[in-house]
Amino acid sequence: MNLLENRNFILGILLLIAASLYAMYVYQQSGSSLNDRDIAFAVSDTAAIDRMVLTRFLQGDVQEELQFSRTETGWLLNERYPAFQANINSLLSTLSQLHVQEVLIEKGLAAGKKLLAQQHLRLEVYEGRKKVKEILIGREGKDAQGTLMMLGESSRPFIVGIPGFNGYLNSRFTMDMDFWREKLLFSAKEEELQLINVTYKKDSLQDVILGQQDGNWVLSTGKGDPQKIAEYLSQFQGKVYAEAFVRRSYPEIMERAERFDADISLCMIFNTPSQPDQDISSPPSTCVYLYEQEDDPNTYLGCIQYDQELMSIQRFVFDKYLVKKEELL
Repeated sequence: MNLLENRNFILGILLLIAASLYAMYVYQQSGSSLNDRDIAFAVSDTAAIDRMVLTRFLQGDVQEELQFSRTETGWLLNERYPAFQANINSLLSTLSQLHVQEVLIEKGLAAGKKLLAQQHLRLEVYEGRKKVKEILIGREGKDAQGTLMMLGESSRPFIVGIPGFNGYLNSRFTMDMDFWREKLLFSAKEEELQLINVTYKKDSLQDVILGQQDGNWVLSTGKGDPQKIAEYLSQFQGKVYAEAFVRRSYPEIMERAERFDADISLCMIFNTPSQPDQDISSPPSTCVYLYEQEDDPNTYLGCIQYDQELMSIQRFVFDKYLVKKEELL
């Protein structure tokens, strides 16, 4: 081995030693104490979860709280409102995939603890009465990658993410109640309906009362075209949702809603109860009251008879249910 080769060999050995020493240092700083108590963020069996509590803390004080409860008919928010299942599913899926994305050491570790102490969300996950997971959720990581989190039984925060996702997870743990609430307008299938009434304040001649008679659907003013009626009824295929809750933005519309002074209404009578608390001794029904917006031809404002929360409703979603009499003749 010549002098040059010998020098390169020695240099390589020194580099290998330096790398080993650095790896050992990182391990001592961040890895030697890591165990399930510190890094087990994921919930292995989300199907067993039946309750979750999300609480916002500021400087150690509770600011607000949301509770999610699983029932036989779906999830409830704060034991009152039906929760939007798609968003609950997204949260459960996120919980099942959480993993440590970045280990914080030295200054990052101290800064992470300080940030969590100042402000964080706490998610508690239960199976029956047993708490199976408690996660403290802080702000997004550097470059908006991952989210600062720490397990409740640990004292070590990490940057946490999910596989295949670039970005931070904070929006999946939002305290916005409207995000979690189901914005259901009605749920109806053709075979569940007995009667449909559509009214138009500005054009009452086009009002529709469509009901069953001797097993056939007919208009109250005449028989109507069976094929056109069948095509209209085929639109009713299940749940129909609004876009967003907007009560605070339109107080003048809420005054009209309280008087049931709608531009358009869609009322339905069902064969089976459409509301869980409805008296089954009377015909179950629901009405959607719509208010047109001159400055927005693409969106209605509306509310339902059982809950006068004002919602924005996309016309392309709802217009197919607003049939006019002339369209069924």
